[in-house]
Amino acid sequence: MKSLSMINRLFQAASLMSENPPGRGFTPGADVSGVNNPPSFPDAADALVDSNTPEPLSGADGLLLLADGTRYRGRLFGAPKIAEGELVFTTGMAGYQESLTDPSFAGQVLTFTWPLLGNYGVHAGTSESAGVWPRGVVCRQLMEVPDHRDAIGSVHDFLFAHEVPGIQDIDTRELTRRVREHGTVLCIFGPAEAEREMLVRLDEMTPPDTE
Repeated sequence: MKSLSMINRLFQAASLMSENPPGRGFTPGADVSGVNNPPSFPDAADALVDSNTPEPLSGADGLLLLADGTRYRGRLFGAPKIAEGELVFTTGMAGYQESLTDPSFAGQVLTFTWPLLGNYGVHAGTSESAGVWPRGVVCRQLMEVPDHRDAIGSVHDFLFAHEVPGIQDIDTRELTRRVREHGTVLCIFGPAEAEREMLVRLDEMTPPDTE
């Protein structure tokens, strides 16, 4: 009987966790005994807490152009705009929300080398800051519908809310080899029909160490 009672309490606790809506911001010490009135800080995921309608993913044709003339075709997600900057990469299997909100990637185009991005969605209160810092995101495959009970949105929704574009269906391993071989690689990506505009903008870009 004691074990059955314990199981019932566990089920009740799980039910309460799933019914309670996610809070806003990041509040360190909120669950620590003896901490009164813990401080609260804005979290990048706050943009999704009050959103009940996910943004549809168009999957429009996109182009990723490198300064050396290399071009990749892919499908767009996130905000419908052009992204440009220095191409960098991260090799982590997880932690993409932390990478997206890491200020060290400010002004860069961030490539995720792990083949699947967004499998567990975006969670409330777990970002590194209040914003998404890369100018654009490149990945091999985006998981459009995340598989986690605590997810409050997808990576597509997250980027859309912060006006950051993304492109998928890109050979990120080959792209990463280019960055390792050449160091600073400038790039631009956006809608395929904007290729002429992107080529002009790419030609006018300068490496960050010369700015």
